[in-house]
Amino acid sequence: MRITHLSIRNWRHFHEADFKVAERLFIVGPNASGKSNLLDAARFLRDVASEGGGLQAALSARGGLSRVRNLNARNFNHGRLLIQIAVGDNDGPRLWEYRLEFGAERGGRHRPVLSEETVREQGEVRLRRPDADDHRDPERLTQTALEQVNSNQPFRELATFLAEVRYLHLVPQLVRDPERRGSVADDPFGSDFLSRIARTSPRTRDARCAESTRRSGSPSRSCRN
Repeated sequence: MRITHLSIRNWRHFHEADFKVAERLFIVGPNASGKSNLLDAARFLRDVASEGGGLQAALSARGGLSRVRNLNARNFNHGRLLIQIAVGDNDGPRLWEYRLEFGAERGGRHRPVLSEETVREQGEVRLRRPDADDHRDPERLTQTALEQVNSNQPFRELATFLAEVRYLHLVPQLVRDPERRGSVADDPFGSDFLSRIARTSPRTRDARCAESTRRSGSPSRSCRN
């Protein structure tokens, strides 16, 4: 499976964006134009779905709701942020769809809370929140169903896929620096990149090389070596 569609509203630089994702997607723009912020929408869902993560932790790691919400959000979509993603393949591009909309809690505390969470499998709704339990206990809206193993069982395949999303923005100086190598686990900037390659099993590495060769028509240097 792969990401096949992405929609965002009020996310960082972006007032609104909605586009299909092909097998390869090239994002081009000058510095500080929002390329990394766009990719961070998928990484954000990864942080929500990951073990030890969740909505509150994912936002806290980014400096809080105010740091990820577009400056003009107040005048659009009722100030709420939206990330919606479709996952599938070429034959079924919308095998799974996940929609997460959230904003600030009213009443003084201003915590991030859900305003909508919806999961669809091939168009059929598997989850829709807020539900009756949420209305009885609004505290539940501080957490997504995606991050809870007792709630995501009907769409565990989607939750597992999102938790395995990886974002790499390799910085050559960090990759080459032996003093930093492996110092940060799962570092998106690549300080542990070579260590992660070394830890990859030969079977997995061969499968990835075969897929790379299929898509490009020629083996990459790392596959040849």
